[in-house]
Order: sequence, then C-alpha cells, then structure tokens
Amino acid sequence: MAAEPDLAARQAILLSIPGVAEITAATLVIEMPEIGALDQSEAACPAGLAPQTPQSGQWTGRAFVHGGRAQIR
Repeated sequence: MAAEPDLAARQAILLSIPGVAEITAATLVIEMPEIGALDQSEAACPAGLAPQTPQSGQWTGRAFVHGGRAQIR
C-alpha cells in the first residue's frame, strides 16, 4: 500500500475513523476500489449493508441486509 500513493491516501482516511484498524482499512481499499468515489448511500449496497425490502404485489415485509461483496461484509 505504501508504494501506491492513491491507496495509501485512502487507507489513511479510513484509519482516521474510530474503530477502523489496519486490516479493515486494507480490506476496504482492496475489495472496494470505488470507495472514494461513492457517497455513503451508494457505498452501502456493494458492501452488503443496505437494507432491502422484499416486496411482491401488496405484501410488504421487513427489510433485511443481504447481498453485496462477501469479503467486505
């Protein structure tokens, strides 16, 4: 990561977030290269963190978090 300035900058930003450690930051930078270009709602879906409500016809149910990239979840 240190050899690539763009990746190192993204990792530094992630490490400034409380609770995010080296391995988490490295995983996010590697597995989600678009992380710097998306806003928080757009980044939640590929990460598998966006709630999705299964709906069919008039039935409405609870929203569940599923899908996305398994490595990130």
